[in-house]
Amino acid sequence: MITVASILQYEANRSADYPKVARVIYNRLDDKMALQTGLDGLLRQQAQGRRVDDPRRAGQRVALQHLQAHRPAAGADRLARQGDDRGRAQPGAGQAGSSSCRTTRTRPRSSRPRSPSTTRRSTGSRSTAAPMTSAEQRRYGVVGDPVAHSLSPVLHRAGYAALGLDARYDAVQVPAGTLAAHVAGLGPEWGGLSVTAPLKREALALADSVTERATLAGGANTLVRAAEGWAADNTDLPGAVAAVRERYAGPAGVATVVGAGATAASVGLALADLGVRTIRLLARDPSRAEETVRALLRDPRLEVDVLPLEGAAVVGEIVVSTIPVAAQTEGLVAATCGSAVVFEVVYDPWPSPLAAAAAARGQALVSGLDLLVHRAVLQFAQFTGHNGPLDRMRTAGEQALASR
Repeated sequence: MITVASILQYEANRSADYPKVARVIYNRLDDKMALQTGLDGLLRQQAQGRRVDDPRRAGQRVALQHLQAHRPAAGADRLARQGDDRGRAQPGAGQAGSSSCRTTRTRPRSSRPRSPSTTRRSTGSRSTAAPMTSAEQRRYGVVGDPVAHSLSPVLHRAGYAALGLDARYDAVQVPAGTLAAHVAGLGPEWGGLSVTAPLKREALALADSVTERATLAGGANTLVRAAEGWAADNTDLPGAVAAVRERYAGPAGVATVVGAGATAASVGLALADLGVRTIRLLARDPSRAEETVRALLRDPRLEVDVLPLEGAAVVGEIVVSTIPVAAQTEGLVAATCGSAVVFEVVYDPWPSPLAAAAAARGQALVSGLDLLVHRAVLQFAQFTGHNGPLDRMRTAGEQALASR
């Protein structure tokens, strides 16, 4: 019985296999057949104190193997978790005025943003385009004023080239107050628009359906032509989440946002999806931050306080800068020392003083280009029905910036 029990344990992959293996063993014993397992010799050698290798690991044939189902290698779950954790920045929090900086070397990790839920308005709902084929050309573009500086054409065209899609993407200057008329005049070949300042609120107003996150942000940066009309979305929020998670996988409960414009509002709302519940808003003129505070407080998960930029403490695991390079004083740069993540929305010129300091300290550094690329990848998928090639689009953006 000891031998049978040993064979049973040896041959069964899991407890659910025991009855099947036992049935085969006892049928063979009843027929007076030798079991002929590779275990017999193994047991004898082990009893004699000799070191032996498991024949399954050595690639030898084992009787009854036809009962064994395919299963992961031993420790595969641990290896998978190790691979997923590899390159993540460790948790950290910082506050201005601390005598030492917490420095953490990081490498990128990828993350999938969640799909947007949709709020119906009129009869519309959010819809993405059917996958394009190379036999049909569609048109897309970015609209705004000014728009000539936009990197969106570079990013989207790189995606089309990488996937072999016959599509066009152009920058079109559309002055404030004229977006509805512009959209009404588009031909059927137009499948979608990227929307930038000052037209995001207008995009929200003209759409037939609007996602919840676009409503929350108070503006749309994406218009997709669907069967029932134009669908509005905001990929700024999930794009910012993906950009941060690519560089940092630690906790985030408190953040400081430097600046109080529209970008500060959209990135601040994205921080809530990363787990942030308290935002300190630093504004050169706190009295002009009311609109941004109202936008942030649309998310009931957030608490917001506003302080003057000059001399204020930077708190939390993440610090986001939305201010120009010229406003990044030595004091501000020093104050970001204790944060685990520096999110520098400015991407031209690069590196900014904040970005250069963060890189030197080993802090997780998220760039404005990271944000642009991630939100463009999300738009690309909605426009074409294909996943945007992140690396190819990022490389094209880097090359375009280097040539300026």
